[in-house]
Amino acid sequence: MGCGLAIGMEEARKALLPSPPARRLKDNAVSFGLALLSRPQPPRGVVTVSYEKLLLRYHNQKYRNKKSLPCSQVFQYRFNGSVDFARNFSDYENGFGSLLGEFWLGLKTVQEIVAQGRTELRLDLTASGGKQAYEVFDNFRLGNAPDYTLHIDRGVGTAGDTVGSGLSYHNGMKFYTYDHDNTYSCAHNHGGGFWFNNCAVVNLNGQFVKSGDKGVIYYDFNSVKTLASTKMMMRRFTD
Repeated sequence: MGCGLAIGMEEARKALLPSPPARRLKDNAVSFGLALLSRPQPPRGVVTVSYEKLLLRYHNQKYRNKKSLPCSQVFQYRFNGSVDFARNFSDYENGFGSLLGEFWLGLKTVQEIVAQGRTELRLDLTASGGKQAYEVFDNFRLGNAPDYTLHIDRGVGTAGDTVGSGLSYHNGMKFYTYDHDNTYSCAHNHGGGFWFNNCAVVNLNGQFVKSGDKGVIYYDFNSVKTLASTKMMMRRFTD
């Protein structure tokens, strides 16, 4: 459920940015999600999620009166461990990584998008042996900052969402990082930032270790063995 919609950069600029840096207008189009059509490789060390946030806001404004958005919007992608996800709360709130590689779009942006209407969350998961699974959760939303509390319906798909072994175990939990942790020190002990309960049967922002509680895990699908890749996507609907 990647997004193949291309949006004119000049149109987005007029809608949302009165005077963006001129270099950003060199791109002719962008495919939301992971397929960037005309964007060159960013300079080393540059966080490239900020402009994607601009385009997501434009995209959601443009389709505000439609029954649903034409595609899903990726807000987390991991596949090789090249980006360190053991980040502080500010990084998780604002986003980090490269849209041409691994990234986290940012809690602020995700919360802003899902607050506009009914939204579903989809997880695409791949195990180290190549086995794939997905799970879809309707009525996905996040509470206000600084908690960003996770709210989802029970999942439907092939990854599984049984009580105590799927993402629903984390429903109603606040988002925690090592510097913004819960009383169980879940983020410190398990790595990454996530909606930790006590502590995690799902942690898609964990570490790329072979197995164990610190790994990138979805217990219902692959127990505590670290997944080869994960993708978190949102698709907004309007009533």
